[in-house]
Amino acid sequence: MSRDIRPLEPRDLAELSRFLTAGFHADPDADFAAPEVLRWKYLGAESRSPPNLSPNREGEAPAEPENPARREARPPEETEAGGGEGATPAGPKPLSYVALDESGRIIGHLGLCRTAFEGRALEAAGGRVETIHIIDWLGSPGARAVGMSLMRRAHQGVPTQFGLGVSPSALVVGERAGYDLRSLVPVYTRVLRPGYWLRVGGLNLPRRALGLVRDTIGRLRAPGIGRGSVPRLQMLSVERFGDEIAPIVRAAGEHAVFTSRDPARLNDFLAFPRQHMTGWHFRDDSGALRGFALLNVIPRDRGRTRIGKVVDCLLDDTEVSRWQAAFTAIVRELGRQGADIVQAYASTPWSAEALRRCGFVSRYSVKFHIRDRRGLVPHGPAFHLTPLEGDYGYT
Repeated sequence: MSRDIRPLEPRDLAELSRFLTAGFHADPDADFAAPEVLRWKYLGAESRSPPNLSPNREGEAPAEPENPARREARPPEETEAGGGEGATPAGPKPLSYVALDESGRIIGHLGLCRTAFEGRALEAAGGRVETIHIIDWLGSPGARAVGMSLMRRAHQGVPTQFGLGVSPSALVVGERAGYDLRSLVPVYTRVLRPGYWLRVGGLNLPRRALGLVRDTIGRLRAPGIGRGSVPRLQMLSVERFGDEIAPIVRAAGEHAVFTSRDPARLNDFLAFPRQHMTGWHFRDDSGALRGFALLNVIPRDRGRTRIGKVVDCLLDDTEVSRWQAAFTAIVRELGRQGADIVQAYASTPWSAEALRRCGFVSRYSVKFHIRDRRGLVPHGPAFHLTPLEGDYGYT
């Protein structure tokens, strides 16, 4: 079968939406494949707002299980490894590629989150290494090896690539293409409303009852969040992020490697066209800015349940008690926003311990892989990875 691979165009959005929802067996109105969301993800790069260079206005906060359809990964049957990096095409780098058959029908798709690894551990590479994360990767069952062809195109001109929490089928293809396992990232959850178990979908009665009893008892036994020797942090809402977060990012880079946390990227998440994400500052008693966060509350089970996600949380040091204070404030805020359950990733030791102190538990992990043919990203340093990577912050 002949095929043409090219960047996504506006005229493709409606067909791509149907292709993705059908291929991933999702509802026709699923957020991840809605035409306006696809436009935001893949065609909005040139219109995204630049960083806000003026100080943010802050105000007090206003009063009051794993995603079942991981889309990084359902490639068609693949038969060849590959992925050599070629020359980068001139002009803006595409965020999405479609594969078309002879009639012009979409038979494959691959989306990209373009970013860079940053941190002091990357000094040998200038402190910054360009990378990509693949999302919405799908091929028609009859289009043999189209997924690998899309992957090879995506790898062009990018020195490293990474994957976080991809499906088993994509993992097989990725490992053949040179993606190596770096670590397991625990996913921590805390149930705020035990009645969640009576409304959550996909569970039989015994599992619902077990969850209800376990979390009801857990709430009685667990120490209250924020007790003990915990420094106080004030959590203040912000409409946009600006250059005030630069010192936080620089300080965090002394202790961990992470993907870019620039204001433009964070503000882009605040402009997500469906769910309403919120931005936050953390200030200590002296008024000094100590960190920031992005939060989201996502409806599930046709609106019967709501999952609160810590899309990102970054502080300027590794003091566990300070991270505990930040997560304490986050839990209260997401509860105020109506979340039944809160979910957070903990890829660093200090964030994991802080979450445990706040009553979170981890019952599964997601795999973190890197493809690094030139050895630019060293083994050993801690990685700060959150739902900000890929498309986990809104799915």
